[in-house]
Amino acid sequence: MLHYMLIKGDKVVQLTIGSNVVINSTAITMDVAAEISNDRTMLPFRWVAQALGAKVSWDEAAQTLKTFYLQLWKFHVQIPEHICF
Repeated sequence: MLHYMLIKGDKVVQLTIGSNVVINSTAITMDVAAEISNDRTMLPFRWVAQALGAKVSWDEAAQTLKTFYLQLWKFHVQIPEHICF
């Protein structure tokens, strides 16, 4: 299984491909799982962004993000050692 960890300040988001998200040791079930598609890791943007402190809203009619706000969008992504670029 592939595991990913994103860190922003004291917020830690751990993702496992095909599973739920863990935020600061609290398991939260998402409506969609992280997955690999065409050799690319796909993360559920809303869940990750909100877990890291973003404000996200969806405009259903326009099918777009209506609001997205982060004061400092700086975070560290830890990638497993066996992943090569």
